[in-house]
Amino acid sequence: MEKKTRTFRILKWFFFLLIASLIVYNVFYLIGPAFNDSINVYNDRLNSIKNTVIRGNIYDRNEVVLATTKNDNNEDMIRSYPYNDVFAHVVGYSEQGGMGVEKLAETYLLQSHSSLKQQVLQELSADRSVGDNVYTTLDAELQILAYDLLGDYNGSIIAMDPTTGQILTMVSKPAFDPNDIQSNWTELIMDIEGAPLLNRSTQGLYPPGSTYKIISTAAYLETNAADDFFYFCTGSDYFGNRLIHCYNETAHGRESLLEAFAHSCNTSYAYLGQQIDLKAFDNLNEKLLFNQPIPSSLPSSQSQFNLSTKPSDSSLAETIIGQGQTLMTPLHNLLITASIANGGTLMKPYLIDHIAAEDGQVIEKFYPKIENTFFDIETTRTLTDYMVAVVEEGTGSRISNDDYISAGKTGSAENDQGDSHAWFVGFAPVQNPKIAIVVLVENGGSGGSVAAPMAKALFDEYLLN
Repeated sequence: MEKKTRTFRILKWFFFLLIASLIVYNVFYLIGPAFNDSINVYNDRLNSIKNTVIRGNIYDRNEVVLATTKNDNNEDMIRSYPYNDVFAHVVGYSEQGGMGVEKLAETYLLQSHSSLKQQVLQELSADRSVGDNVYTTLDAELQILAYDLLGDYNGSIIAMDPTTGQILTMVSKPAFDPNDIQSNWTELIMDIEGAPLLNRSTQGLYPPGSTYKIISTAAYLETNAADDFFYFCTGSDYFGNRLIHCYNETAHGRESLLEAFAHSCNTSYAYLGQQIDLKAFDNLNEKLLFNQPIPSSLPSSQSQFNLSTKPSDSSLAETIIGQGQTLMTPLHNLLITASIANGGTLMKPYLIDHIAAEDGQVIEKFYPKIENTFFDIETTRTLTDYMVAVVEEGTGSRISNDDYISAGKTGSAENDQGDSHAWFVGFAPVQNPKIAIVVLVENGGSGGSVAAPMAKALFDEYLLN
């Protein structure tokens, strides 16, 4: 009898724990994953949720409406984007699978934390519940300016706070009007050449040109002293079977490392490539997340670095100056630049500051997150000094301003599709960096004459107005 009683007790506790576990799991699922599953674009329940919840608004950092839901002339609820194509890629759209913040924050936009009183009133009047609102880190005025600065060029402009990782601006061109996404969908997806649905900021891959000299310099400094370097530039020189020439074949004469960086001297850097430790160079590129995912909440391409263990003099020279097989996304280039501004830290870029209910109650707040360390403090100080020299006496002189000191690097990346791509990366003010910027202008030509002035206009807007 004792044995049977003991067995009964064990079975009783076993079934009790099993039932309790099932209850706990179901409660957890209902308040968490169940809702996420229900709004998945592949779940048919999504349409029913949209019929019962009015999608929440999306705002910029100053509470400017970037996306809202309103009645059309037929009394149907439609998604409206007041700025048309200005925020096309970063705010995105809610139809056709979604894009940008609309897709990223769908969980929040389609659930309601309205007050109990408000929910009762809505229930009694048969009104829909109102979804939570998403407050982004974006600056609408800065975004509009960046969009206008690109003008008829295709390309990307991104600005972020280097100390927090908050994205202030993300423009990609060519763009599209998300208000017409349904009616223009077939045309958009069939435009293979223009690729207007591609977010060039996170998914576009480009040769980095001379902006890559930031990385080449860091690699050299790992095993060499800056004062040991000098080279006499005649405007062009052969490295292996490859003729490397400086922009417009300018002969820079005798160059120190700082001068070569400031003047963006290609032949000096091709020579520098022969002085670096190739294993350390490869390790640095791996540390900087080439050929790996970068920490981005938006879909992003992996930047590409490919150099053999025993490269030819020509392939090494091309790689060192940012050509060859090296490709980067504008966002990746910006993250590296921002890490120099903040002392070497990779901050995770983020777009959403907080979520709030219709009555203003904050439901969830997002904070800066350190992902990794890219550079040590001494390297960032040296790179900052070099980038200041670019602005004060080098190829980035058009960005110089008496009201603040900025640091930057220009780039003109050759490509097979026409004129060079124009790059600028930089941050300001140097003493207390508040904004880091990348400008990529497809087929823009000179980074110093085309991309740098755009960055200056954005620096001025953000720091002086």
